[in-house]
Amino acid sequence: MIHSDRGSQYRSYAFQDYLESHHITHSMSEPGTPVDNAVIESFHRSIKRELITPNKHKSMAEMKVLIHDFLSEYYPNKRIHTKFKMTPKQFEENLLMSSNSL
Repeated sequence: MIHSDRGSQYRSYAFQDYLESHHITHSMSEPGTPVDNAVIESFHRSIKRELITPNKHKSMAEMKVLIHDFLSEYYPNKRIHTKFKMTPKQFEENLLMSSNSL
């Protein structure tokens, strides 16, 4: 699944055809609700600052590997998020533990 704003690049036939050909579900924010995108914009800023910019000299194949590793390993399991002082995985585990104790 991919979530985006309602920008023309995301509503284009080419983008929609690409998603469909790769069996990717697309959701878009409701019109006039920019706050919906705050979390993903922050996430994109993190990827750009921590991964894309420092590695912009790499090949497309190398970047695909780096992005895959960032999304599947580093971001959820190792990257400490400032707001919660823990990784997303730790946050999820704490949330599950607290909901099980109710």
